[in-house]
Amino acid sequence: MKDFTNSNWHMFQLVLPERQDGQPARATFMEEMKQRGIGIGYHYPAIHLLSLYRERGSRQACSRLPSASGA
Repeated sequence: MKDFTNSNWHMFQLVLPERQDGQPARATFMEEMKQRGIGIGYHYPAIHLLSLYRERGSRQACSRLPSASGA
Protein backbone atom coordinates (compact mmCIF):
# COMPACT_ATOMS: atom_id res chain seq x y z
CA MET A 1 0.00 0.00 0.00
CA LYS A 2 1.31 3.44 -0.93
CA ASP A 3 1.97 6.06 1.72
CA PHE A 4 -0.33 8.97 0.92
CA THR A 5 0.12 10.68 4.28
CA ASN A 6 3.24 12.49 3.02
CA SER A 7 2.23 13.00 -0.60
CA ASN A 8 2.51 16.78 -0.79
CA TRP A 9 6.15 17.11 0.30
CA HIS A 10 6.85 19.03 -2.91
CA MET A 11 4.30 21.79 -2.21
CA PHE A 12 5.13 24.95 -0.33
CA GLN A 13 2.95 27.87 0.66
CA LEU A 14 4.62 31.21 0.14
CA VAL A 15 3.57 34.55 1.54
CA LEU A 16 5.11 37.18 -0.69
CA PRO A 17 5.70 40.75 0.46
CA GLU A 18 3.50 43.41 -1.05
CA ARG A 19 5.09 45.42 -3.83
CA GLN A 20 5.32 49.17 -3.41
CA ASP A 21 4.19 49.83 -7.00
CA GLY A 22 0.93 47.94 -6.64
CA GLN A 23 1.85 45.22 -9.14
CA PRO A 24 0.96 41.65 -8.19
CA ALA A 25 3.83 40.04 -6.26
CA ARG A 26 2.88 36.53 -7.38
CA ALA A 27 3.19 37.29 -11.10
CA THR A 28 6.55 38.99 -10.60
CA PHE A 29 7.85 36.13 -8.47
CA MET A 30 6.74 33.53 -11.00
CA GLU A 31 8.41 35.41 -13.85
CA GLU A 32 11.67 35.75 -11.91
CA MET A 33 11.69 32.01 -11.17
CA LYS A 34 11.04 31.27 -14.85
CA GLN A 35 13.97 33.48 -15.89
CA ARG A 36 16.20 31.50 -13.53
CA GLY A 37 15.05 28.19 -14.94
CA ILE A 38 13.10 27.22 -11.81
CA GLY A 39 9.78 25.54 -12.53
CA ILE A 40 6.92 26.47 -10.23
CA GLY A 41 3.16 26.21 -10.33
CA TYR A 42 0.21 28.04 -8.86
CA HIS A 43 -2.33 25.47 -7.71
CA TYR A 44 -5.03 26.89 -5.52
CA PRO A 45 -6.61 30.31 -5.94
CA ALA A 46 -8.56 31.71 -3.01
CA ILE A 47 -11.98 30.09 -3.44
CA HIS A 48 -13.92 33.20 -2.45
CA LEU A 49 -12.38 35.04 -5.44
CA LEU A 50 -13.75 32.58 -7.99
CA SER A 51 -16.72 33.86 -9.99
CA LEU A 52 -18.87 30.82 -9.18
CA TYR A 53 -18.42 31.37 -5.44
CA ARG A 54 -19.17 35.08 -5.78
CA GLU A 55 -22.30 34.34 -7.83
CA ARG A 56 -23.61 31.61 -5.51
CA GLY A 57 -21.96 32.49 -2.25
CA SER A 58 -21.14 35.73 -0.59
CA ARG A 59 -20.38 38.85 -2.60
CA GLN A 60 -18.91 40.44 0.53
CA ALA A 61 -16.37 37.66 1.14
CA CYS A 62 -13.42 39.71 -0.14
CA SER A 63 -13.95 42.40 2.47
CA ARG A 64 -14.34 39.78 5.22
CA LEU A 65 -11.21 37.84 4.20
CA PRO A 66 -8.50 40.45 3.58
CA SER A 67 -5.57 38.10 4.32
CA ALA A 68 -6.87 35.41 1.99
CA SER A 69 -7.65 37.98 -0.69
CA GLY A 70 -4.12 39.28 -0.60
CA ALA A 71 -2.46 35.87 -0.64
